[in-house]
This record gives sequence, structure tokens and C-alpha cells, in this order.
Amino acid sequence: MITRSADVKAFESSISTNVIVTSEGNVTWLSMVIFKSSCSIDVKFFPFDEQNCSMEFASWTYDAYQVNILTNGEDNGDMSNYIENSEWSLIGFQQKRHVVRF
Repeated sequence: MITRSADVKAFESSISTNVIVTSEGNVTWLSMVIFKSSCSIDVKFFPFDEQNCSMEFASWTYDAYQVNILTNGEDNGDMSNYIENSEWSLIGFQQKRHVVRF
């Protein structure tokens, strides 16, 4: 889940998906997810303003031994699927992994 999410329907799913069940009884659910979020912006210096929007992904149910969120191993995120917008330009995308074990 994304903390501070703007999408109240984040946990509803309208897509049928399969699960993987092992002989030990473990069930793995691989599901596509689209997260929606919003950020406060300051347009005081428009059109020369820059905005910074941070998102944090976490699990409230499982710890780092059970959930493994992967990055591409670099500081800059993967923008290969980014679609340009005529209203604004994305000038950077950074990622950082912070694991907390309980």
C-alpha cells in the first residue's frame, strides 16, 4: 500500500486473478495495482516553480521477511513507461529502499 494515499478504493479489485497454491499450503496472489496519490504544491513562482512529491510504500501487515519491494538497484527510478504530460515536465525520479525489521 502507499501511505497517505488519495485513493480510498485502493484495496478494491475488479480484476479476476489467479493465485499460486503450493503443496505446503502457501498461497501467492500476484495482482496488478495502480496507486493514486496527491501532493501539496506551491505555485508562487509559476511558471518557474519546481515541485517535490514523495511517496512511501509500506505494508501494515507483513514485515521485510515476508514482503520484498524491489528497486532497479540505482538511485534514479525506471522511467521507461513514463508518459509525458503537456502541462508539466518530470525532471527526476529518485528511489530509496529503507528496510525496517521488527
